[in-house]
Amino acid sequence: MWSYLARRRINGENVAYNKDDFGVDEDMINFNKNFVQLNQLPTNIIHSIIPFAFENEKLLQEKYKNLIVTEQLDYARDYHHFDIKTSELVTNQMVEKINHLDKSSKYPI
Repeated sequence: MWSYLARRRINGENVAYNKDDFGVDEDMINFNKNFVQLNQLPTNIIHSIIPFAFENEKLLQEKYKNLIVTEQLDYARDYHHFDIKTSELVTNQMVEKINHLDKSSKYPI
């Protein structure tokens, strides 16, 4: 599950915000580079992204057809992370993908 596209590791540190701001274009270049690299691995990768990680999730899903974009149905106590209903939705979406991979992939699970 991909996190916010602006999240980076700089000098080994996890950085959710950079004072120099990466910018949306750089975020997409970085995301695309990593997405492509992962899909070149000799295994099945199921991609999903946290709700609200990208300002236009429909556009992201159109470009990356095998990316699961999940609606946030509820919130955890911190009112930032999702909770049980959204987790169940993500799980069901993953199970559907896994069942499809199991039947059609060159790398059966």
